[in-house]
Amino acid sequence: MPKAFVIMPFNEEFDSVYQELIKLPLEEKHGFDVGKANDMDSQQNILRTIMAGISDSDVIIADLTTSNPNVFYELGIAHAVGKPVVLLTQSIEDVPFDLQSYNLIQYSTHISGFNKAKEDISSRVAGIVDRTLPFGDPVSDFYPEGENSTPTARGIESDGDSEIGNWRGSDGPGLIDRVVETQSKYEELTTIMNNLSEFMQQMGEDVGNSTDRIARINANPNQSTAAAIQSELRRLASKIAPFNDQMEISNPQTAQIIKVISDNWEWILSSAMEQPEELENELPEPIPELTQLHEIVDETRTSYSSMLETIESLPHMERRLNREKERLSRVIRAFLDNLQMFDASILRILSRLEPNKL
Repeated sequence: MPKAFVIMPFNEEFDSVYQELIKLPLEEKHGFDVGKANDMDSQQNILRTIMAGISDSDVIIADLTTSNPNVFYELGIAHAVGKPVVLLTQSIEDVPFDLQSYNLIQYSTHISGFNKAKEDISSRVAGIVDRTLPFGDPVSDFYPEGENSTPTARGIESDGDSEIGNWRGSDGPGLIDRVVETQSKYEELTTIMNNLSEFMQQMGEDVGNSTDRIARINANPNQSTAAAIQSELRRLASKIAPFNDQMEISNPQTAQIIKVISDNWEWILSSAMEQPEELENELPEPIPELTQLHEIVDETRTSYSSMLETIESLPHMERRLNREKERLSRVIRAFLDNLQMFDASILRILSRLEPNKL
């Protein structure tokens, strides 16, 4: 039976997360034996229990919510010994930027968000179990090459007792398949971002026009001023609503595309470590394309952050507009979180590619 060890704060508020989001789904769907340090019946030193739990596990699940220092310490141990790790958080702000590109799943404690996170965790673990998803960590990415960076030196026996085999299974897509899929996903992401940009530009014009009209109304006050402002604010709410609708459709699409691109690059870079000649012959020069993509993502994040500030600065004066403002803030923040994780992934890829130029 494969084992999963869970690293999370020792706090009652995480009990339901552990039981319902992680433990039960992994046990029932994947047949894992799931445990965490304060769950184990042990009288020994807690650090010894944690070390044993990490050492004996096939997969580590680490919840970084609240930026708990003990969790980060234990995560560092898991990375150092080369265990596959799936990272969780309720807020992207709790995760250092450098870790946002490593199998990070953001979850909500609301029912819909909880169910989506269950699917995401299950998918990640399934990919590790069936060897279709390689995993990376800062040690494998950046530790200097040499005898001390071999798996055995990192505490992993090459033919150890883990029930999860090498990720390079023969049934999954090959290198060219993943390169072609990645390029296709770039195009899909570009299309989504261009469409959203057009929506946002139009919405920006609508906000500006409404602001001007309200200023003109206030410049000549009379008995109908309040009603006129209310009417204008409702009109603005009706203009913002279609953008919100589009964002609610685009956000999960964007998250899925980013996941596929990141997973494929994880696979491609892992291939490069094992078969560098194959990669040199079959992979187009990726650095200019990735650099351009980073610049586009960075510009998009800046423009959306600016729009978010503009919208949130609008006064709370009319019920419909208040509702659309809150909705807009929510969807833009979700989109920015997606882009931030993607940017972290791009920069991580570039930091691995540029020293060697493949």
